[in-house]
Amino acid sequence: MLVSAVLFLGLYFAYFLTLLALFPGYVRQVWNLPAISGILVAGIPVEELLFALAFGFYWSTVYEHFTWKKVPDRYIPGYE
Repeated sequence: MLVSAVLFLGLYFAYFLTLLALFPGYVRQVWNLPAISGILVAGIPVEELLFALAFGFYWSTVYEHFTWKKVPDRYIPGYE
């Protein structure tokens, strides 16, 4: 679950950097920065990055549920 969250965060970060490279003023035109924290990481609102991390956590469990996949017990720490 943590791996999928970090992977999605990385993918979203790369996507957003590409978006900012193509449309430099996009964030300032679309986001109401005074209404949110206004903290930018490489020009990306920190709320967007937190959303991507949370969505990565969420999506991994939804995917496992819908596909009926399960992590084999041998990969669970402490499993004998």
